Amino acid sequence: MQTTTTLPPSNILGISAKSIYRPINQELGRDLIEAGLNAKARRFDLQREAQRLIYDPDKPAAAQTRVCWCHRKIRTRGESVGVYRTCDGSSSRLSEISTCGSVWHCPVCAAKITEARRKELDLAVTAWVKHGGIVNLLTLTFPHEFDMPLLALLEKFAKALQRFKSCKSYKRIMGGAGREGSIRSLETTWGENGWHPHTHDLVFMARELTMTEVDTLKSEWARLCLKCGLGDNSKLSDMLAHGLDIQDGKYAAEYIAKFGHDAAWGASAEMTKPHSKLGKVGEFGGADHYTPFQLLAWAEGGDDRAAALFREFAAAFEGKRMLSWSPKLRLLLTGCENELSDEDIAAHDDPVPDEQRVGELHQDQLAVLLSRNRLGDFVGYAARCCADPAAGQADINAYVDAIAALPKSHSGRYMKRKFIGRGFLELHELQ
Repeated sequence: MQTTTTLPPSNILGISAKSIYRPINQELGRDLIEAGLNAKARRFDLQREAQRLIYDPDKPAAAQTRVCWCHRKIRTRGESVGVYRTCDGSSSRLSEISTCGSVWHCPVCAAKITEARRKELDLAVTAWVKHGGIVNLLTLTFPHEFDMPLLALLEKFAKALQRFKSCKSYKRIMGGAGREGSIRSLETTWGENGWHPHTHDLVFMARELTMTEVDTLKSEWARLCLKCGLGDNSKLSDMLAHGLDIQDGKYAAEYIAKFGHDAAWGASAEMTKPHSKLGKVGEFGGADHYTPFQLLAWAEGGDDRAAALFREFAAAFEGKRMLSWSPKLRLLLTGCENELSDEDIAAHDDPVPDEQRVGELHQDQLAVLLSRNRLGDFVGYAARCCADPAAGQADINAYVDAIAALPKSHSGRYMKRKFIGRGFLELHELQ
């Protein structure tokens, strides 16, 4: 890893100061709002970097990984995308534009999806505790002080997990504790000793485990990890000490509170400050660990090793589930059997009560923003400046005109559906 870990300077033009429509009284909570807007713009920058790293020039447009066309397709019959702004100016968004729904590859979609999932977890835990149950946080990992590709590690890890959850000791102990089910989160970080895949399980039980029961589970997990090729006998003591960890409801609540933020996506305070350094997310075996999106930020700054690592991560996690619920647990705790997919959550486009449409971006204007990598800046600009819907379109046009005067730095390609009658043909690429 290169030593330069400082994020590149913000590329916001400062054009918002020129807007004649900017509301005067926006000081209440301005610092918090600005931090949120800067974080959102930063996610768009990282999304563009992910698109650059994952795009395969040897494949046709339709065969590219989904993130490559996230926020680069017009989804409707029209030739424009809508611009919506919350009434308090804390956020804005684009509608009628496609999303990829990838929590692994896309920082923009990941932020929306993980927030929705965090609310689901909170509701589930609240319902279980209200009825007298307890929720523990079970973390499973393995020694990773050996050189092995991430995909191979994930395959061995999945085998160990399957055998552990199916073994007699696990079933006997968890059954005796009144386990109703669990919700598993798959994550990975990277450190100086390589990749560190791990899972966090919210386990819904009737009682706490005894120390003897925990020690039995630790021994069984260590045995199965070694059997599946995740280490050797020299790592047995480390496995017993660190491989399995179970914490009470306090830690489960803390995990839910930060789910989708510091632990998984690096969207912590460091990500809201364009000039600050990215901090580590934790330690394992004395080594610092970083999230894939932190690697993505380093890649954006020119770190070739970080770029290669993110590509490896993107390929290995393609198609994997971030959260997995035990059968029937969702229905029991939330009253809803069907789960919204990540893609559906990311694509949700209905206006909410506290926002209003302030204008639109024509396809040519969208191309201007894409070709100057200003989509994130524009979303922040709309939130800060387009307070008056009657003047919002003029303000949008003024911003795009100013950006159009800058030299192109990126591809301005986007996709548009070609409609015929009541249906549509395949997506067609435009310049």
